[in-house]
Amino acid sequence: MKFYLSGGMEYKTNNGTVWREWITPELEKRHHDAISPTKLELRGEEKRAVSIQTHLSELKTDRKFEDIRQLVRENLFRKDIFAIQMSDAIIVFYDESVQRGAGTHCTPGQFIPG
Repeated sequence: MKFYLSGGMEYKTNNGTVWREWITPELEKRHHDAISPTKLELRGEEKRAVSIQTHLSELKTDRKFEDIRQLVRENLFRKDIFAIQMSDAIIVFYDESVQRGAGTHCTPGQFIPG
């Protein structure tokens, strides 16, 4: 089976990679695959690789909301939907970072309408 690993990124240390890096080998021991959005979101920028989530945080700090909308639509939404469609199931790590909103767990008051 393929599992999509959903959980907090924006408000999580290291964009939520720690629990995903822990669970991936555990799933592999059981002959399952993991699809991590943290792996889907790496992009090249200048001479360094930066995650889209990090870039989003920078745009948010700079209050560049139209750039945020475009980045989410063109990158995150399409990649996440495709990855979810390729998955057999979703594992959700619901902790305090998720409760703050954004991403998959966004509440209506935090959604940036387009």
